[in-house]
Amino acid sequence: MTRLILLGLFILTSVGHAEPWRITTEPFPPYFAPNLKNQGWLSEVTLTALKEQGIEAQIEFVQWSRAMKLAQSGQRTAVLGAYYKQSRASQFLYSVPVAESHTGLIQRRNGKLSFNGELTSLKPYVISKGENYAVSEAFDNAPFLSITRTRDLPTSLYMLLRGRVELVAGTHEVAKYWLSHDDRLTELGGLKKVEFIKPELATHRLYLIFPIVDAESEQRRKTFAIGMKKLANSDELTDILSRHGFSLSEQQQYKQRILDSAFSP
Repeated sequence: MTRLILLGLFILTSVGHAEPWRITTEPFPPYFAPNLKNQGWLSEVTLTALKEQGIEAQIEFVQWSRAMKLAQSGQRTAVLGAYYKQSRASQFLYSVPVAESHTGLIQRRNGKLSFNGELTSLKPYVISKGENYAVSEAFDNAPFLSITRTRDLPTSLYMLLRGRVELVAGTHEVAKYWLSHDDRLTELGGLKKVEFIKPELATHRLYLIFPIVDAESEQRRKTFAIGMKKLANSDELTDILSRHGFSLSEQQQYKQRILDSAFSP
């Protein structure tokens, strides 16, 4: 009888104390970064959605290429803020979309590039981008482009401002943040010294992605989706977005996107 009681207590304890999710990613301000309020609005949304489901989670910030390797091997639960890439779809399951961003080219102000959207027009230029970063399917698979890879976007922007490369390919919202807040970049003129080139290369949805090698990933993806829908129907999401400066119309648009979302990238 004693053994049965102890076994029952063990089962109840195990169910009530699920192992915390270990989410990894790279700093991606203004969406998420360790120095932002509550690690950024998207970190707060993600963690709160999981809390709605009784799940504790922590976000670890590392270099992007390392985050992908840790998750791909099953050493982390998920990666926050990944774009959809065909090459990743065989290795990861994608959550409901959690945000949106835009990728494109950046050059020094008064640069020579006049871009019409044709990637072949970029042949003469040396372009810097972060290692394992997704820009667009066409850009990422264009063998004729001259690409210099760096550890992260701030490093690519530093090389641009120093004149070591002619263009940077990356997420425009994040580049604007770094150019306005990173000391190394602001000392070189930051935002005033660059031009964001139109047209942009792609509009991306951001996802929480789960490694296929982990047998629990499919259930975790479903759990997160339920948590996001519950959060979208609550006043708590309004409070989070308000704290991070979202206007009423932006709050309504974001809520509706979550409610309308499905698993397909």
